[in-house]
Formats: sequence, C-alpha cells, structure tokens
Amino acid sequence: RVSSVEATAACIAQGEAFGAELNCIAHWEPEAALVAAALADAVLQRGDSIGPLHGVPLAHKDLFARGGLPVTAASPAFEDYRPSETAAVLRHFDAAGAVTLGALQLSELAMSPTGYSEWVGHGINPWNPDHVPGGSSFGSGAAVATHICFAALGTDTAGSVRLPATLCGLAGLKPTNGRIDSAGCLPLAQSLDSIGPLARSVEDCALLQYIADGSVTDAASAEQKLAALRTPLDGLRIGLPGEYFFNGLDPEVAALVDACIAEFRDLGVTVVDVAVPDMHAINRCAQTVFLYEAQALHGAGLAAHPERYGQQVRDRLRAAKECTAQAYQTAMAQRQALQQAFIDTAMAEVDLLLTPAVLAPTPTIAETTRGKFEQVSRHIDRMRHCVRPFNFLGLPCLSVPGGFTEGMLPNGFQLVGRADADELLLRAGYGYQQVTGWHKAVPPLAR
Repeated sequence: RVSSVEATAACIAQGEAFGAELNCIAHWEPEAALVAAALADAVLQRGDSIGPLHGVPLAHKDLFARGGLPVTAASPAFEDYRPSETAAVLRHFDAAGAVTLGALQLSELAMSPTGYSEWVGHGINPWNPDHVPGGSSFGSGAAVATHICFAALGTDTAGSVRLPATLCGLAGLKPTNGRIDSAGCLPLAQSLDSIGPLARSVEDCALLQYIADGSVTDAASAEQKLAALRTPLDGLRIGLPGEYFFNGLDPEVAALVDACIAEFRDLGVTVVDVAVPDMHAINRCAQTVFLYEAQALHGAGLAAHPERYGQQVRDRLRAAKECTAQAYQTAMAQRQALQQAFIDTAMAEVDLLLTPAVLAPTPTIAETTRGKFEQVSRHIDRMRHCVRPFNFLGLPCLSVPGGFTEGMLPNGFQLVGRADADELLLRAGYGYQQVTGWHKAVPPLAR
C-alpha cells in the first residue's frame, strides 16, 4: 500500500521539519536513503524474495560503525574516526532489507542519563521542549517518537535505552547481556553495555531484536517468532519488588504503575509482592565496574587531549582514576554471586518482575543542569534508580509506555526477566499493549 520511496520520503520530511528543533540527528543521508528505497521497490516489483525489514527506513544511535562514514559518539575525541567496516548488527539489518536514513544524536560518549551534551547541546523531549528526553540514546527516542524513523537502535549501559523510551513514550528493550553482537559499536563499559531497540510498539521492538540477535533471517521466520507474542498471559506470575524499587516513588508515577498492574491482573496475570537482596551492594559494584571500564577505554585519550572532552565527561573520568584494579577485580568476582542472589530472592516464585521505570515525572532540562549540586543529583538519581542495577546483573528489561503524568509527559513501567527470557518479556509487553493505547500517542508537534 505504501512504497519504500514514499515511506522514506515521509521520514526525511519529518527529519527536516523536526530534527534540528529536537537536536536528534547526528548525520543525515537523505539522497542515499532514497536511492536504497527505490532499489527496494524495484526488488518488490520483480517479485523477488524480500526480508522482514524490506524498504523500512531506520536510523540508529551514532555509535554504530558504517564503513566509510563518520561515527562521532557526540564527541570531538572521535571527530576523525572513519571505520572501514560496518557494525555486525547493522549488517543484520542490511540483510533484512532496511533503508538507512543516517545516525542519531546522543549524550557525549553515551555518558549522560538525561540527554546532556556539552558539544552538541541538550536533547529535547518531543512532548515538551523544556524537559529532558532521557539519555544517552536521546536522539533515538526523539526521532522514533516523532516519526522521523520507524524504529532505532540504542545502547544501554545503565538505562540508556530504557530511559529515553520511557520519557518519549516508546517501548525500549535492554536484552540479556551479550545477546546482540557488539562488534563495530563504540563501547563505554564493555561488560555492562547492551545494544537494544526503541520502537513505538513492543511488536516492532521484538522484530528489531530478533533480527539484531540473528534469530530471524527472513519474513517467514519473523512471522513465526512474532506469532509467539500472541500467546495469552493467563497463568503468568509477576513479582513486585517493593523494597528499593518502589521506595520514594512519586504519587503521580505510583498511580500510573498501579493502573498498569491492574491491567495485568485483568489479563489473568498473578501479581505478588517479592523481596530483593541488598541492592546497594549491587549498585556499588556496578558503579565500580562502570568507572573502571570507562576509564580504561577513555583515560589515555583524556590525558593526551583533555580539550576534546566536555567538562561533565572529564569530571567523571577523572573521578574514575580513584577506582583501583583491585576494587574492580573484587566487584567482578562478586558479580556471579550477586546475580544468583537476586534471582534466588526476587524471582524464585515468579516469571517476571514489574518495577517503575523512573521514580518521578520527567524533570526539566534546567533541573538537571542548573542549581545546587545536591538538587541536580537528586533529579538524576531518581531517573536512573530503577534501571541501572540490571546491566550489572545482566538481566533483560523492557520499558513500556504506561500513561501520562499531569504535565502530559509520558511515563511507564519496566519488566525484568531472568537471563535469556527476552521473549517472555516481549510477550508480556505485547499483551499489555493489546488492551491499552498509550503506545499509539503522538507528540503534538508531530501530528
């Protein structure tokens, strides 16, 4: 009904209309995209075999290598970087027939959970320009929400897919650690990083995930995998980890989460309270691993060319010098035991967990960049509180739109599964979206 050229031209028009306003586009390749779309249409007209993303225009976070094109990570430290090879995950998308529109903006070196970047400017929330879009994959969140592209890849080291998905009204998946090949993706903290999709529906998120991890290679296998999402949820058991994850929850967000839980109960899901182990010990180890691995990756560049790094990034990397190799080795040695303790405590009698995605309504850009240090830190901590432990634990998480706060800004919830339970997460999120319509909302400026 719609040709690839028509769909691609529509996305290009949206990008030209809103890309600069939202500060969400890093590199744009409209001419090349239209050529690829025309070729996709020609293949279809010949009746040749097509892939599950045939002719679909996509764009991705500016961390993924595309042979011969720049990859900047929103940082002067990579201004001269021109990879010769294409990232493994993009090769999967190419084989599936996707059309590439370009690359999407991010926080410098993927370090800010709000969408701040000293070099490219702050990301803008498409629902209200005064508010943060969530980071670090803010370009992916804003572009997908405003129909600049149909879906996008981001990366998630401590919530960087789930936060922009939540604050921009999208589904966002952090897969089980290591599920998607990271070759050709610029890392931040390699043992915590995950590549994951952002899309307007859980079903689209699932399709991108299955193509990205190699479990889907053609249209037939894609339909078979997506059909499994439609399995009813009755009999599923979901746990509510009240300790830590619900402590300090803002009443507005609490009301939304309660309504989401009620929808699951109506779908036949059993919802029970569960306990969690010492989350502070998990977070301390996660912070140690993050700092040490980020410093190992960027420390030499910072020492040689400090002028190429923004002040926020310089401060974080310099603080990381205090993280010793012994502390890192101790944290890594404790990782498996902490992972098992979490599963044994929180998930012994349930299939999934449900938590808030963020503890409070979306803060403003001013609240997260100006004012007293303690106040700024509080806003940022309330954003990442629920999402950051799971990269260290290696568990898959899915953020799902669950309504709007009083300021008409999206919010939602997070589902968490055991390792390699990504499909179950997606099935639960899909079931929820069949009886709700939050994922169909479009920001006013894109209507």
